[in-house]
Amino acid sequence: VGVVDSLSTDNPKILANMWTSYLRQSAPLNALVAVDASGSMSTKVGDSGRTRMDIVKESVVSGSQLFPPRDSIGLWSFALDIAKDNQGKSLDYNPLVPIRNLGEDVDGKNQREILRTAGEKIQPYPDFHTGLNDTTLAAFKEVKSQFDPDAANVVVIMTDGENSDKDSISTEDLIRTINEQQDKENPIYMLFIGVSDDANMESLRHLAQETKGEAFTANSAEDIQKIFQEALSVADEPTGPTATAAAAYSAPAQ
Repeated sequence: VGVVDSLSTDNPKILANMWTSYLRQSAPLNALVAVDASGSMSTKVGDSGRTRMDIVKESVVSGSQLFPPRDSIGLWSFALDIAKDNQGKSLDYNPLVPIRNLGEDVDGKNQREILRTAGEKIQPYPDFHTGLNDTTLAAFKEVKSQFDPDAANVVVIMTDGENSDKDSISTEDLIRTINEQQDKENPIYMLFIGVSDDANMESLRHLAQETKGEAFTANSAEDIQKIFQEALSVADEPTGPTATAAAAYSAPAQ
């Protein structure tokens, strides 16, 4: 072959960005989607005549059909004290569908169909508030317990509000706990989607920035689908949802 010139760059972040972008596009998805079911999700969005929950449900139902069979997705709903654990303790989240491969069959139905059915049934709980922090931590731990080293491991939180559970973990303790429990060799990517312009994006961006994730605003199902595409396929900054991209995990998040 002869003499081969090696490519080099003075900025290693460029290589990290390029490699992370490639990995996000090539790796399968291992994700848990948590949908806000607090009372405010019944609010109409603009002049569309559709509620915030309508938008989220459409994106969940459509997404369950569009993601390839190699992906694994689970679904939760959340609002303050909507469920109980085995010991009778109140929970702010309701696990609807466990994380499973979309092609997996369960009692004669595949995961894709199960997700669609569960997504269609989610309804807001009137007068219930948003239990965001405890849900975010529980979702993080759930994905961590089912971590797939060959996939992009992602927690997706869709909400129109902010944490309103006074008895929950504080925001700063939530951030500290996630960062302490993150495996920097195999980090979990945190994606926050603020549903409607009324979402507290300052709070969501703070959570995202401090956990090396991303936060976006969505006013339609199309917005949410675009966010998924951009957040999981394009790496403007390395936030590393895969093990091989972990070297970029300590880079500053935008």
